[in-house]
Amino acid sequence: MESPTHFQVTSHTLDAALRYRAVFALLADRWQPGIRVLEVGSGSGGAAEWTDAEIIGIDPAFERTSERKRPNLIEHPGSVTAIPMPDASFDAVLCLDMLEHVPPTDRPQAVAELTRVLAPGGRLLLTFPSGPAAEKLDRWLAHAYAARHGKPHPWAAEHLDLGLPDANEIAALARATGANVIVQPNVWAPAWRFLHGTYTVGRGLPFTWPLFHRPLVTLVYHILARLNRSPAYRAIVVVDRP
Repeated sequence: MESPTHFQVTSHTLDAALRYRAVFALLADRWQPGIRVLEVGSGSGGAAEWTDAEIIGIDPAFERTSERKRPNLIEHPGSVTAIPMPDASFDAVLCLDMLEHVPPTDRPQAVAELTRVLAPGGRLLLTFPSGPAAEKLDRWLAHAYAARHGKPHPWAAEHLDLGLPDANEIAALARATGANVIVQPNVWAPAWRFLHGTYTVGRGLPFTWPLFHRPLVTLVYHILARLNRSPAYRAIVVVDRP
């Protein structure tokens, strides 16, 4: 049973749509009635913005994203290093573009917690920017955004301050629990730069303004969604518990 999703993409949600599309595709062969899905670092929306299925969300500060609140997201305050859920209680666990905001010394505990709540036969999906290409892009974004808008980018600086997770190191931590692990690319680096140069930095406006209209945003989304190749901005670590 394929996971029930709906992707109505805007210029503000394009990057999120690209990672959630990839994640839901990786859940397609696991989806079944009654599947138990947890998203750690969901905010008030997260995966629940792209499906009507019930999602259990863990976040330390839901109020920061209250404007995105979804009725199918069941909110539980908590953190990735201390998930307030029983062992082996979820068939699918998601942690998307959040690990880069966790201090490096806490990342092993985060992976331990994420695998702890995963049921036998379940799948954990971790996404995060990783590698030299991602670091170079974050530096470019931080500089270009500040130069154009006169203020720091809301998350690029924290990525650089904490240091990006290493995909191979995160995969090794997950394998140490006995899980089967693979790593996949998500969003080809030049495509990610085009996306954020156009929609985040806003370079070239007003010449690029037509690209902000929904039909063209949707077209850009479908093109970029197929450009999952290396060097990529984001890694997807797929963890299957036997």
